[in-house]
Amino acid sequence: MARTFTSYTCFADVEAAYNNITPTRGAQNAGKDIRPIGDRNRKWERIVKLGKNCYVLQDGWNYGDTLCRYYGEELNALMVDYAPIVWRKHRDGTETVTIRNGVGPGIHPGRYAFLYRHTPKGIWFNNRNGKHFITVNRSSYHPRLNGTDHYLAKQMKVPAAVCANKTPNRWNQWMQKRERSPALTFKNLGGGNWEYMSGGKEIPKPPRQVIDKTLKSKLKPHIEEFREWAYAMVPMLPMNQVDFVERMRAETLEHIREHYVPNAYGWDIGIVLSKSPKMCRNILKDSKHTMRVHLAHAIFHDWDGDYTHAQGLTFFNRKINKLCNLTKKVKG
Repeated sequence: MARTFTSYTCFADVEAAYNNITPTRGAQNAGKDIRPIGDRNRKWERIVKLGKNCYVLQDGWNYGDTLCRYYGEELNALMVDYAPIVWRKHRDGTETVTIRNGVGPGIHPGRYAFLYRHTPKGIWFNNRNGKHFITVNRSSYHPRLNGTDHYLAKQMKVPAAVCANKTPNRWNQWMQKRERSPALTFKNLGGGNWEYMSGGKEIPKPPRQVIDKTLKSKLKPHIEEFREWAYAMVPMLPMNQVDFVERMRAETLEHIREHYVPNAYGWDIGIVLSKSPKMCRNILKDSKHTMRVHLAHAIFHDWDGDYTHAQGLTFFNRKINKLCNLTKKVKG
């Protein structure tokens, strides 16, 4: 099945395309007025007329879709609120297009592919590291470097009837009854030029990883004592001898399986220890713990500099924070 590309320039183009498409035939399509945008085997990708001044480019399966899934009369009347592309002609003669991402926090590859192929002329859909943007007014000289980006957030609002009937669980916690519209609306200025009108959200900041100061303050005396002990012990260890390295890993694996994580595994001692932050904390607290040499080896086996230098201290702290899980994520 071929995937068609379109590049409508104005409302009249969409209207003409709709009028020139012969509705699909057959008993199963009778009375449905299905007008595929391109390949007639991909009939879920179609143009839908909602009125003389409103046409929808539909990709199927979303709330409001009357072809691929029946949600009931109440929900199927909401196509204009969930369709990917909506063309409108207003009373004052202006034309607008509204572009919408998928619904929910998951990935929506079908929606992304549809937007990539069917945005109007002068509008581009871009996927950048999992964040989606609509770009308008690119320069013909440097199309990849110019233009105005607008963040296209996923929609979390679902029909009220869906929220009312859902049983709360971890799979639908994202659903919202109200939400500031993430869909982007642009005014057609002609010639492939567009003006932003409304909608959209700010680009979310990724969570930051910070030190859990409360937890680390409790371990601070033990960390300092262990660090001084390790500074004296590590220079006497055959850190890079294959037999010693393998013995450290094997003994650590045996101990962690017996006391903490029965199915633990790892090709490196640091990976093995990272399976149980609790074990690492217990080693810090107990000056006579049988695994202290193993923890010291895990921290310093890949450090060639001066242990007591500032860089060595930073390296030690970073390793301790990771192995003992002394960090937490906070919103950006």
